[in-house]
Amino acid sequence: MGIENGVVDTDTLIEEGIENFINDKFYAARSYFMITLAKDMNNKIAKFGMICMDAIEDGFYYAQELFKLFIFETEEKQDLIMESFLEYNSGNANNEMAEYIAMLAPQEEDDNFFANAYLNAGEMSLAKAELEAALDYNPDSADNQLLLGRIYEKLGDFDKAIDRLAKAAAIKPFDKKIYNQLIELVRKKDG
Repeated sequence: MGIENGVVDTDTLIEEGIENFINDKFYAARSYFMITLAKDMNNKIAKFGMICMDAIEDGFYYAQELFKLFIFETEEKQDLIMESFLEYNSGNANNEMAEYIAMLAPQEEDDNFFANAYLNAGEMSLAKAELEAALDYNPDSADNQLLLGRIYEKLGDFDKAIDRLAKAAAIKPFDKKIYNQLIELVRKKDG
């Protein structure tokens, strides 16, 4: 470590923070970044590291990949990434970088083909059974949770529909479309 007069320099703190962050040692990384920010409030890497760790705690695990990209970019590009990520988190994503950040999240395969077909044919009970079976196999499918929520809505069971949309929102916490659908459904129920 770079120590001068008993004080660890900021570069060493950042290096330790990055190494711990990349190796999934978030508690240690957070400590190094916090000490860095206490010494230099404007340190972009420490700031973005803290933002990414908060996002990871909220379920956006791909923030770790974004941080890895961030540390190797120019200062100008770092500013753009940080601004875009904050925009994305606030639900105001409207530029290319924010769209790129949204693409970091994994895309689900279309494992609800038959459920959609049954739904389009008006066969609610078959669509519901297909989705329930798919969710037994993969309960973390936001698409299937959403689709089952649509079915419950069509059946007039708003409580179950809201429950399914809330589960989808928990799976994809940064998907503002899901939140908008959930809000709309709650209004419809209360309306």
